[in-house]
Amino acid sequence: MKKLSVLLMVLALVGCSSNTAPVSKTGTGEVETDSDKTTVTVTLEGDKLTAVSIDQANKGSDSKKELKEAYNMKQASSIGKEWFEQAEFLENYMVENNTTEIEMDENGKAVSEDVLSGCTIGIKDIVEAANQAVKAAK
Repeated sequence: MKKLSVLLMVLALVGCSSNTAPVSKTGTGEVETDSDKTTVTVTLEGDKLTAVSIDQANKGSDSKKELKEAYNMKQASSIGKEWFEQAEFLENYMVENNTTEIEMDENGKAVSEDVLSGCTIGIKDIVEAANQAVKAAK
């Protein structure tokens, strides 16, 4: 009888415990212009960004992430980085800082030196798509 009482108490405690792990939710946002389409997918656990994926494709072309070095932006980049490397930097920045809100100038480029140290591409459409993705994930 004593064993049964202990077993019932353990089961009752297990049944009352709550799972406090945040639920992981994913959302995607897209911004399409006459020349290209920007896609951002985010994963949220609660209100925390845990993953961001940024890609962009010119109309009728493979995406810039798929093209990698073949996109050939490195020579034109003031920081010597390909498009996919700058997008990866921005993805990591967004996750590390838990934000998709990045201050931009009138040309759609980041103004923060922290961002500019690894990402000098235009980010207006990326930020817009990222904000859409966050809303879709909530």
